[in-house]
Amino acid sequence: VGAGSVSSAMTGFVAIIVGGVLMVILYPTLMHQMEVRLNGGVPDLSTSAKFGSRMFFRMVWGWFLATLGLMGAMMVVGVAVVLVAGLSAAFLGDGVLSGILMVVVGAAVFFTVGVWAMAGISLFLPGIVVERLTAIESLRRGFALAKGGRFRIVAVLFVAWLLIIIPVMAIYAVTGTLGMLTDPVAAAAGGVSGGRIVTQQVMALGVSAFTTPLFVACFLLVYYDQRIRSEAFDVEAAVDELVS
Repeated sequence: VGAGSVSSAMTGFVAIIVGGVLMVILYPTLMHQMEVRLNGGVPDLSTSAKFGSRMFFRMVWGWFLATLGLMGAMMVVGVAVVLVAGLSAAFLGDGVLSGILMVVVGAAVFFTVGVWAMAGISLFLPGIVVERLTAIESLRRGFALAKGGRFRIVAVLFVAWLLIIIPVMAIYAVTGTLGMLTDPVAAAAGGVSGGRIVTQQVMALGVSAFTTPLFVACFLLVYYDQRIRSEAFDVEAAVDELVS
């Protein structure tokens, strides 16, 4: 491997890390701004940015725990699907019917567990920002709050995610870094220059300035929607306002 390839790889790696750190800080910063505005206050950018920076490690720890839990759940589901496949093969044989049953059961279980997990995980960010919970407390709060509205939560966030991912994929295509996703081996071999990766990260951050607020607003929307549906939060807030 040449020195140029190593340098390009390091430049691209640093660009990705910096972009990731900025995004982790940006999410609680934007949500803090929105939460202050919703409560009738005047959001101050510097205060929100400081808050987002303080929440960095809490956010990273929460995402790590959520990812670890999701991977564990999927491993359990995978074992269950293998057991179903073995039972179907034992009773139905190794024919087409057994294969269809395995695919249907596997898809249904993965979809159900995925919706259950993603709905709870998606509400952990508002728990950190709005209720000032720790990462573990916020994850517990998210799963408890998501009860009764998991499919609705996932549907709203999936549509918002589509609105974000389309321009991001367009940036990958324009900068020629789409190969990082379609051919990781070529990217590792130096097929994508560090300059292109830096350009892609800068353009992605520029687009994120418009798309990320929408995504963060959707997180806050489903959070308050669930609180209103399950805890009558709107009535509680109105009573507090009357008392004050």
